[in-house]
Amino acid sequence: MRQPGKTKTLYDFETNNLRLDYNQFIDYLWREVREIGTQKTAAEKWGLSKQYLNDILHRRREPGIRLLTQLGFERRTFYLRK
Repeated sequence: MRQPGKTKTLYDFETNNLRLDYNQFIDYLWREVREIGTQKTAAEKWGLSKQYLNDILHRRREPGIRLLTQLGFERRTFYLRK
């Protein structure tokens, strides 16, 4: 389970980019859905099935390129040296 306050939201002022980890992105997605009203309405707006959106929100599936593009995000993978 995620512990609040353990991750940082990074904002790059030079490139105007918001960098979120997976949990922060899901939190962001929940806020967007609440602003739109319902999962059904949000799914229709973003061209997704309601079940697929629900699976993403409940961390059963990863967000796909269509949703990321609709929200102005892209997925990047980083490998950090220990």
